[in-house]
Amino acid sequence: NRWRPHVKTAKLEFVMRRLIERGIANFKCSTSLELATACEAGASDVLLAYPVVGANARRVRELSEQFAPAHISALVESEPQIETWTGSRIGLFIDVNPGMDRTGIQQNRVDEIVRLAGAIKAAGLVFRGVHYYDGHLANLALKERESVSHQGYDRLMMIAAGLASAGIEVGEVITA
Repeated sequence: NRWRPHVKTAKLEFVMRRLIERGIANFKCSTSLELATACEAGASDVLLAYPVVGANARRVRELSEQFAPAHISALVESEPQIETWTGSRIGLFIDVNPGMDRTGIQQNRVDEIVRLAGAIKAAGLVFRGVHYYDGHLANLALKERESVSHQGYDRLMMIAAGLASAGIEVGEVITA
């Protein structure tokens, strides 16, 4: 249960079913359509790993009710985003920016991450863990990619330790 493949490359329900038949239960996706397909295929735990608002967020909430046995989670990087999920059964991961500068809280802002995790819990929602997508490193030479990745993972472990020191359990750390 440690592997969480991203279904953007396997959007077909048939492919997802094959993965599930072989014991893969956890998935990651980027759209509500991919989320629906994964749930229809029988996934038991799916992270929507792209921030959604408005109609897309409402659709994710609908899917979480339609597929109630599945654990569905979303990403947040600020307190206003928590409000989107208040009153739902959606679990939340904090998105940490690994240097891609697309989404997430800067990795050196451990206090901010701890505060956000506390706000998630205070809102009555489930804090699932942290998400760290470092896909931008794919173009580096292998030796440099390993070095930069390991430095990032060390910082990620410092974040997890900061959360633990604040009494906040980190259920899962998701990386690329």
